[in-house]
Amino acid sequence: MERLLEAELIDVFASAGFSDVAMTGRFDCSAGTTKERTARRYGVVGVNLCASKSAGSMTSWNGGQKWPNCF
Repeated sequence: MERLLEAELIDVFASAGFSDVAMTGRFDCSAGTTKERTARRYGVVGVNLCASKSAGSMTSWNGGQKWPNCF
């Protein structure tokens, strides 16, 4: 299985119509779970993405504004 690089993941979201795409964090999403060992074997990590999409292309809970809580 091929892992997506950060730039490739951002490109996937951009090609889906999102703009201002940024990876804002990485974390160990399987720490302390029963599948932690399997996740490590396959390189599973969690990421936080921040992106925006125009209100005309999706239902938006914030009036189409850029996500206000990205940091």
